[in-house]
Parts: sequence; structure tokens; C-alpha cells
Amino acid sequence: MRSRYTAYATAAVSHILRTTHTGGPQHQADAAQWSQSVAQFCDTYVFSDLCIHSHSEDGATGYVHFTASLELGGELSRLEEHSVFHKVGEQWLYWGAKSLG
Repeated sequence: MRSRYTAYATAAVSHILRTTHTGGPQHQADAAQWSQSVAQFCDTYVFSDLCIHSHSEDGATGYVHFTASLELGGELSRLEEHSVFHKVGEQWLYWGAKSLG
């Protein structure tokens, strides 16, 4: 999770794409278009803080509850998520987000 946050903060687009599970809802078949979309998101926001509230594992599935602070034009907003990761080989890959409700 921390490596993906850092990748967003530093616009390390290849790391974001490489650590996204191919079966997850954020994966896109058109890598060039996906890469451009992620780069635009990274360039739009300033990533100012990450708070990991909890994390757990259940076999090859991991869960991370976090809040990320983002700034746009000097205005602060927060993104809270319960992320789901799946372990493939020795690598944890981002699958998507569980509902907070």
C-alpha cells in the first residue's frame, strides 16, 4: 500500500500499473490509455499524507484500511478506502476497494 501511495505521489505510473491485479476493476487492457489516465491523475493532485488505519491478511487476500490526503489548488480532500489485495507468487497486487458501508 505504501509503495502504491508513493508511486502516485511521485507519478511512478509503471509501478502503479505493475502492482494492479489484472482481474481487478481498475485494470485496463489498453495500457497506453491507462498509463496516460494514471499520469494525469498523479499530475492533478498533490499527495500530502497517508494514514494506515488497519491491515490484515486472510491467506492470499490482504486488506488495508487507509486515508490519503490529497490537495488540488491548495484545497485539501481525503480519500478513505478499504483496499483489497491478492497475493500472486510473492507479490501483493491491488484488486480494488470494498464498500465502506
